Amino acid sequence: MKKVLGIIAGIAFVTVGFGQAGVTFTDASATYDPSQTTEFHFAYTSAYSAASIAEAAAHYTEYLTVSTTPSATGTNTTVSLVSDTEMNRMVVGRFLVTSVGGTWDINVSGSDMNIRDFVDEYIVE
Repeated sequence: MKKVLGIIAGIAFVTVGFGQAGVTFTDASATYDPSQTTEFHFAYTSAYSAASIAEAAAHYTEYLTVSTTPSATGTNTTVSLVSDTEMNRMVVGRFLVTSVGGTWDINVSGSDMNIRDFVDEYIVE
């Protein structure tokens, strides 16, 4: 019986852990317009180190630059496009997936959103 309860508890913890986005888009507001910016701001939880974010960014230097600053809850990250093209904007989504280890959700204004939908709505004009 203990084994069964242990397995159930383990599955519940894993499900809750995978269900939460580890990164938040901090630019979202009622007046946000993706066509007016080439710089995007994200807050990563402490589950992601600045080193792992930089490692992910190293794959996309042709398209974007990434800078990080530590915060009380993790790492604040600024992603800037090298040039304002649709391809560079799409690469922001690839960077996000790479930097969070394959998690496909991002928190926007308190709700989790699929990264593909996020890029379509908040990054690509």
